[in-house]
Amino acid sequence: MTEEVYEAFKKINDCLQIGMISTGDSCSIDYVLTDYCPTKIKGQNGQCETICEKMGAGFIWLLITFENICDGKCSDDENEKYAEYAIL
Repeated sequence: MTEEVYEAFKKINDCLQIGMISTGDSCSIDYVLTDYCPTKIKGQNGQCETICEKMGAGFIWLLITFENICDGKCSDDENEKYAEYAIL
């Protein structure tokens, strides 16, 4: 499961820019930036406009991804660890 956690963080990291320079990798989870970003116009998908909105969308995506990794098979301790990973 450690590999899956690493891959989830890498996907989020690839979607974030550092200053004006991209990390150099391509964002393989663009849908996160519409599924979990704020919706400004009723009836339209959300769109992250700031780095904070992207980080918030990424955080929600990480929590859901980690929950799916366990798929109901993890102990409460493992679930808490995944939540702590996302917070970090």
